[in-house]
Amino acid sequence: MFEVEFRGPISDRKYVELKRFLLDKGRFLGRKSRFLIDYSTFCEGIRERKTDVRARVTDGVPEMVIKVGGWGACDERKEILVRAEKGGFLNVVEAYAALGYKRGMSAFRFMENFEFDGVVFALVEIPGYGFYFELEVVVENEVEISAAKEKLGKMCGLLELEVWGDEGFFDFIDQLNKNVNKVFDFDVHGKDLVGFMESVGYKGE
Repeated sequence: MFEVEFRGPISDRKYVELKRFLLDKGRFLGRKSRFLIDYSTFCEGIRERKTDVRARVTDGVPEMVIKVGGWGACDERKEILVRAEKGGFLNVVEAYAALGYKRGMSAFRFMENFEFDGVVFALVEIPGYGFYFELEVVVENEVEISAAKEKLGKMCGLLELEVWGDEGFFDFIDQLNKNVNKVFDFDVHGKDLVGFMESVGYKGE
């Protein structure tokens, strides 16, 4: 399975317009809160990475996530996802630490998810900072990737959505890492993981 994704910025006004359209024409899939630790920032960096290694907790459900493939504004990657039982996020973080992943960039987000015409939309809120969108199509094999990208491109044109170029996307991530996200260090924060999560706004685990 491959995730084909397009990402781009949206203003507060465009967020309202897009949400109204999706509520009217699409299907609401739900609202999620997510805390994550992105270990790859301190392994391969942002621009060079080919493997994305993360610990996540989504609405209280812990997840080990590895995505294989180049990362950018428009990408296609294979996702490997393992879910743990609720309340087990510390076990996930400890497992990564035992494998040598101790430092990562943490982030907290809200997401409102919709489906429209076979495309999953995520309207992502960075609390106190702003919004961006992600469009996703999941395909079975690499042969289907080109058609999925064409579908997403047409959807962005239809809805007048600006898609980042890779450098614009990486600059956006750089700004988030400087101004919003927070460095997690297992040796420093591992003893009070819940307290650390609460310090960046997450209240679920």
